[in-house]
Amino acid sequence: MRGKIMITGLLLAASVSWTGGAVAAEQTYGKGVSAPDTMLISELLASPAAHLGQTVRVEGTVVGVCKKRGCWVDLASDQPFQKITVKVDDGVIVFPPELMGQTLRAEGLLEAVPLSYENACAYLESEASCQGETFDKKIVPEEGITLYRIQGTGAVVTAAGKSEKADG
Repeated sequence: MRGKIMITGLLLAASVSWTGGAVAAEQTYGKGVSAPDTMLISELLASPAAHLGQTVRVEGTVVGVCKKRGCWVDLASDQPFQKITVKVDDGVIVFPPELMGQTLRAEGLLEAVPLSYENACAYLESEASCQGETFDKKIVPEEGITLYRIQGTGAVVTAAGKSEKADG
C-alpha cells in the first residue's frame, strides 16, 4: 500500500513539473466572455473611435499584471510594440501575477482616457522606467495623448496550448 501511495505521489509531481506550471484548464475571471467575436488588438487600435463605449472581446498574451491589486493586465497585440490594457474595478476581479505569459481572452467596454501633456509625460516616463528605458518628453505632443483601454467585465485564460483565433 505504501508503495502505491509513493508511486501516485511521484506521478502527480511529475505531471505538475511536466506542464511547467501552465494553466491546465480554462480559468474564468469575473463574468467570463460572451461576446461572439474576438477582435484583433491591432484592428481595435487602428480605429478605436469606432468602438468607443462598445463591448469588445480581444485575445493576447499577458505581458503585464498589476503587482499591487491585480486590477489590470496588459495584452500583447498581434502586431509588434502594441498592447492594450484591460482595467477592472479593484477587488471585483483580481488578476494573479501567474498570468504572465498566458493567453487571455478578455471583454469589456472600450474607453478613452485623455491625458494632458503633464499627465502623459508622467505616465510614459513611468512606463519607460518599468521597461528600463529612458524617456524623452519631446515625443509627447503639447496637447497630450489619449490612451485606449478596456474596462473589463470578464476574462478567460485559455487552456494550455489552446487559443481561439481572432474572427476579424
